[in-house]
Amino acid sequence: MRYQITFSKTGPMRFTSHLDLHKTIERTMRRANLPIVYSEGFNPRPKLTLASALPLGYTSEAEVAEFWLKESLPVDEVAKALHKAAAPGFILHKAITTESQSPKLQNDLTSAQFTITLSQPHPGLEKAVEEMLAAEELPRVRVRKGKKKTYDLRPLILDAAVTPAAAEQPQQLTLHLKAEPSATGRPDEVLDELGIDPLAPHIHRTQLHFQNEA
Repeated sequence: MRYQITFSKTGPMRFTSHLDLHKTIERTMRRANLPIVYSEGFNPRPKLTLASALPLGYTSEAEVAEFWLKESLPVDEVAKALHKAAAPGFILHKAITTESQSPKLQNDLTSAQFTITLSQPHPGLEKAVEEMLAAEELPRVRVRKGKKKTYDLRPLILDAAVTPAAAEQPQQLTLHLKAEPSATGRPDEVLDELGIDPLAPHIHRTQLHFQNEA
């Protein structure tokens, strides 16, 4: 049976890498005594996938993972077991069953939304965001494995908005970015385009969107 969970990655889990998060979920499933389905081969691994890697240092309230169990267990039972066994910073929101023929999470993902809390005010940010959204193209360069690749950032930005600072709430930037396998927008690249140090703000993923979502 195929199951899907939505969870938060917060606080103590903030600096857990994608690979270590995967291992954390594996350990949680074992502690929950769930009958996990393993892959075949020399080094069997739990049949577990995450929709999208979350960069180190980011937090999230909308992470999605799926896994397979040998038995068809009630969703409430699975959720209760995972919740009880969860590590600090891993907060389970819901669990559902999905059709075995459904697309893989990574292939079904279309976009992601982020809230970025700035460490200091940027007075000209509203204008900079307006100019960015009005631009026909935003040519940039990515370096992967020592090789440079030119790409256009603009089509990867679906929307962006600035929330002014108020009372004890710092200035924030919200982003809606493409998250398709061959077209993924990254918050750090948008921040860099706006002239903001990508390492200074707190970046929080608020939602993942899928083609087949209800």
